[in-house]
Amino acid sequence: TDGNVVYANDRSRMVRFDRETGQAPHISVWPEWVFGTPAKDVKYRFYYSFPVLLSPHDPGVLYTAAQYVFRSTDEGQSWDTISPDLTRNRQDVMGEISGGPISSNASSLFHVSLIRTLAESPLKKGELWVGTDDGTVQVSRDGGDSWRDVSPPDLPEWTTITAIDVSPHRRGTVYISGERHRVSDRAPYLYKTTDYGNTWQRITNGIRENDYSWVIREDPVRPGLLYAGTETGAYVSFDAGDSWQSLQRNLPPVMV
Repeated sequence: TDGNVVYANDRSRMVRFDRETGQAPHISVWPEWVFGTPAKDVKYRFYYSFPVLLSPHDPGVLYTAAQYVFRSTDEGQSWDTISPDLTRNRQDVMGEISGGPISSNASSLFHVSLIRTLAESPLKKGELWVGTDDGTVQVSRDGGDSWRDVSPPDLPEWTTITAIDVSPHRRGTVYISGERHRVSDRAPYLYKTTDYGNTWQRITNGIRENDYSWVIREDPVRPGLLYAGTETGAYVSFDAGDSWQSLQRNLPPVMV
């Protein structure tokens, strides 16, 4: 990996900044002006801080996502679409104005039915996981050639999947976090699978029922040691999510 290269994005735009040369060419998937445009009228529905991922197996492979997953092998000069629309594609709730139905403004901050998080397994090249803002979890185990919806059956619609963490210790083990505060549900949604999403276990024991979840991560050294960030603080689990305890100590109430 070239430590002098930084990828940065905002809404549908992306640049590749080289700190040695000072050059920052635009490498956006599609040159589209999205401000003030309803989600149903844009070609690609990007989250305003959409995922950008360098493959842990090959730093020459770059991934990003809107409602589709894209892959580049030439530092963003060209992009291949490697998935169908992986969202619910709910045209009826995309709004007649930018930001609808969540925030009526021209910023295009809140387009809906888009991919919020993207991850590749550190153990298997081409095993890709996707979480959307309308409650779906999808996986490809063949580099994007085929995809399977593995959403937890009890995951409510319109759960925003805020993080996916693919275990660096055991194949098939994946952790996800989600939240639904936009629909007045402040409960934490944390899940674990050990069989590639065939079955899921909700793992929120010990987290306050109104403390909705933003992120979950497994320790890179110790298997089963998990960290979770919520709307008001941090939690730790020493038993792969079976129970949680506060990691707050002297940390003030803050979104983690």
